[in-house]
Amino acid sequence: MHEIYRGQYLDAWPQAVFHDAPGFAGDHLELDGAVTLEQSGPDAWEKVFQQHHVTGMAQVNEVVFPHQPSRTLIVADLVFNIRNCPPWWTRLGLRLNGGCYSGLSPSDLFRLVIKDKTGYHASLETVLKWDFDRLNGGHGENVGARARDELAGAMRGCGLLDHGEHEA
Repeated sequence: MHEIYRGQYLDAWPQAVFHDAPGFAGDHLELDGAVTLEQSGPDAWEKVFQQHHVTGMAQVNEVVFPHQPSRTLIVADLVFNIRNCPPWWTRLGLRLNGGCYSGLSPSDLFRLVIKDKTGYHASLETVLKWDFDRLNGGHGENVGARARDELAGAMRGCGLLDHGEHEA
């Protein structure tokens, strides 16, 4: 679903380089010329962005980016942070999906696709070593301060990170 506006994007900016997550281009042959994101980004991004392909869950292919100048971690599906959602049925669905309502949390669906827990844990370790204070995500509100601590706490709270790791 994250590619829903891909065609409009390419039409609006035909000279732009489209970057995709690993495995994405194989499902979208119309993206001839797309650059697949890997564990490290292009040299041109070096002073602004780093990137990391989160391993351990092949179906998701999450790539996260710390924006160094603003100390902001940018994620898509790693965590949800939905706090104000008016329709009651949406709130109920999010609560049933592993507490994805009213706080920072990975979804149950997300946790189900983690097949290599050692690889996933190593990816979390990489992400939590970065210096970031804010988090911008694909689902819900951004975290404006202490995001690294909140992310570590959310992952500990659902058993994806051992207690004591990355304590503030």
